[in-house]
Amino acid sequence: MLTLPNASVVRFDGKDQVAVQQPDGGFAWRVVVLGVTNDAMTEVKSGLKSGDIVALKPVTLLSAAQKRQIAASPIDPARPPGENPNPGKRPSGR
Repeated sequence: MLTLPNASVVRFDGKDQVAVQQPDGGFAWRVVVLGVTNDAMTEVKSGLKSGDIVALKPVTLLSAAQKRQIAASPIDPARPPGENPNPGKRPSGR
C-alpha cells in the first residue's frame, strides 16, 4: 500500500493531484485516487507507483491564478466533515 503526507495532495480542477518529480528535475501534475486517510497520511489507490518522488509542498509550484482557483473552490460534499478540501493549504484558524 502506498501512502503520502496529506500536504502532498492538492485538490485542483475537481481532482486530487500530486506533483511528481521528473527525470529532468521538474515536476508534472498527476491525478491520484485516494483511499483511507488520517490526520497525517493518505492511502493512494492509483496514480502513483512505488519510487515516485512527490513534492511535499506542491502549493509552491502553483501559479497565482491556480492558487486563487483553489481558494475559491466550493467544499466537496463527498469529503468527510472537517477534512480540509485543499490538503495543500492549512486552515487559517480564525
